[in-house]
Amino acid sequence: MFGIGLYKVPVGNRQLNLEIFWVCQQLALQVFTRQKSAQNWAMTQTNLGTAYSNRIRGERADNLERAIAAYEQALEVRRAIAAYEQALEVRTREAFPEDWAGTQNNLGLAYSDRIRGERADNLERAIAAYEQALEVLTREAFPQDWAMTQTGDRRL
Repeated sequence: MFGIGLYKVPVGNRQLNLEIFWVCQQLALQVFTRQKSAQNWAMTQTNLGTAYSNRIRGERADNLERAIAAYEQALEVRRAIAAYEQALEVRTREAFPEDWAGTQNNLGLAYSDRIRGERADNLERAIAAYEQALEVLTREAFPQDWAMTQTGDRRL
């Protein structure tokens, strides 16, 4: 919890706060193992992804790759919708347009398959995610992915 508190502190040395947050997440993974505490492990992986995506030290591309890897680890345990939404914080449209569109497509699939919540709301969210994906996955640029997104056939 200390690391999360520091991450959100708006004062002080931002780089130092982010590094402490990063170290705290690394240490938490020594306590929260996937075998003993899967939910806490997944949440820590998500926090680690956030730490890497905001990290100032190191190469930006390396940090983003590590963030994606951490988010993918969390995906193995957490619900798909939450994981896709977290992934979209790293896989931005500006930085990774194809990955962003694929994640939007997958988010649409998750909402269309969702059992909890109002069916109409879930479908509206699915449609919105598909429409976002189709802004990048155009028929001209990505005909196969465009068709799959149109039909909701598979995860990209």
